[in-house]
Amino acid sequence: MITTSATQSSLDDTWYPDTGAKNHFTNDLSNLMIKTPYIGLEKVVVGNGNCLSIHNTGTYKLKNPSNNIAFTLNKLLHVPDVTKNLLSVAKFDKENSCFFEFHFTDCFVKSQGSRKLLLQGKLKDGLYAFENLQIVHPNNDFPISALYSSTTCNSLQIWHFRLGHCANKIVKHVLNQCNINK
Repeated sequence: MITTSATQSSLDDTWYPDTGAKNHFTNDLSNLMIKTPYIGLEKVVVGNGNCLSIHNTGTYKLKNPSNNIAFTLNKLLHVPDVTKNLLSVAKFDKENSCFFEFHFTDCFVKSQGSRKLLLQGKLKDGLYAFENLQIVHPNNDFPISALYSSTTCNSLQIWHFRLGHCANKIVKHVLNQCNINK
């Protein structure tokens, strides 16, 4: 994990590869194209030992403007208190069929199959950084219909999932006790 100073900009659009991260992280909710509120109990533990709350999860697509190659970030975690956009190197490799090479002043992302250079980062303040990535807007990449599920959940179904798949009778009882509309 990366420890950073709280005085740095909270909305830095640079992405930093992190070999110690299990997940991708962002503090900017607009970085999630398809977002779902996070209802789990897990927190993100950062380098200084602090535990940060996860608010949402989602998908994001980044594009290298120099070659128009797009990269997918699945299960990107929205953590408002994290100070950097972090890429899990292991997860990024798997999601995008690529690998990283780290050198003295540069970081390269290459294709698994062809070994073609896909992306280049530079050392910035002691961290490798990808400063030139752009968001891929859904309407420019794939049909908007792909963004929405064809199934919908009513409130009772949502609470059924949130409460660990309890019987509907129990879910209704809890909702009534907590004065929550179904």
